[in-house]
Amino acid sequence: MATCRVRSRRALLRVPLTIALAVVASLSLVVGPSPGLAPVAAAASAPGANMPTWLPLSPDTSPGPRDSPAVAFDSATDQLLLFGGRAATGNFGDTWTWDGSNWIQRSPVASPSPRNYAAMAYDQSTRQLILFGGSSAGGPLGDTWLWTGTTWDQLSPAASPPARAFASMAYDQATGQLILFGGRGTDGAALGDTWSWTGSTWAQLAPSTSPTARSFASLAYDRSRSSAGLILFGGSTGPGPTYLGDTWAWDGTNWADLAPATSPPVRDSASMADDPSTGQLTLFGGSDGGNHLGDTWEWDGSTWAQLAPTTSPPARYSAPLTYDTGTDQLVLFGGNGATGTKLDDTWLWGTRTGPSHSAAAGARLAGAPDGIGYWITGPGGSVATFGGAGSYGSLEGQPLNQPVVGMAATPDGQGYWLVAADGGVFTFGDAGF
Repeated sequence: MATCRVRSRRALLRVPLTIALAVVASLSLVVGPSPGLAPVAAAASAPGANMPTWLPLSPDTSPGPRDSPAVAFDSATDQLLLFGGRAATGNFGDTWTWDGSNWIQRSPVASPSPRNYAAMAYDQSTRQLILFGGSSAGGPLGDTWLWTGTTWDQLSPAASPPARAFASMAYDQATGQLILFGGRGTDGAALGDTWSWTGSTWAQLAPSTSPTARSFASLAYDRSRSSAGLILFGGSTGPGPTYLGDTWAWDGTNWADLAPATSPPVRDSASMADDPSTGQLTLFGGSDGGNHLGDTWEWDGSTWAQLAPTTSPPARYSAPLTYDTGTDQLVLFGGNGATGTKLDDTWLWGTRTGPSHSAAAGARLAGAPDGIGYWITGPGGSVATFGGAGSYGSLEGQPLNQPVVGMAATPDGQGYWLVAADGGVFTFGDAGF
């Protein structure tokens, strides 16, 4: 099987400048009276742009074979972070970051204790990367930790969920909530409670409807529906267990059973993540109790569709799948392989990994008129500045119907426009309509 190396985050920011400016210059911005109403001429798609697939990478350094590490992208520090996990010999307590090409081990002065199946996610509203609980050699944990960019700080919230492992946690961009659901408690029973992180403490919520108690469920933000929110899929009850294949949506107050016409077969420990570049959820693998799974599914806001990528990772479960905003990569790492072997391979998913990658990156870069700086925006509308380019705001943390696909600077360099795939135009600084 062929492998490919992807440039590091630093290289991705510098190499395509000339191509990027040409692509951005080709965008025809026709502005109107209000954001989101103006049409835009879309750049032509490169060959293969609509045929996502899996791409195996060959990083020079890697965290080593393991399943169930906690992985999340920290927008505050521009880091895709991995913590812990489980090997055949026990749990890990190490911290790694992904730079787009290699895994780099960090040396924080303080760290959570070794564990697997911890819940970890980035809270955009508080700009905090939060880790909660997990499974240790002594049983489920109930501690809360914050990653600062260089080390871990243990927090002391006034209220906390009971200790648990195998819980699901994700940030809901539509409601500004970091949501924790379910897991398995110290007595081994599955949990069905819903909690929200406030920035300093945990608050238990009281939805009128909820999924049945479960652990190992997949949870991610869904931007594909008109009423965007979190999607929860599958999991398993315990002990037993009974494997599940239902799909639930969180609207900020209640859970709703969506009962889609088509669904993946029952499973737990599946990999699932939101891909801002496509506006859809991707689900991979998992376990149905008797089989390790290696199928790929996509959620379009109303139903599931099984995909047939030309290349796929080997079947596995408990492998984290996370979108790296800094490099526009949907990254899959490790997991538990079909023979019970712990894996340490790294895969990318999506059209960014094929011939269209450089064009997609270029369509989101704008150069300052004086030539001494530039801006780069990601599909989620975040804006990074370089050289003499000034910062005038971004769409980071704001729910978008479609990803950002273009960027252009004003003639004096004191502002810029961001353009979404549906023709929405957003202005910053002295950019006008």
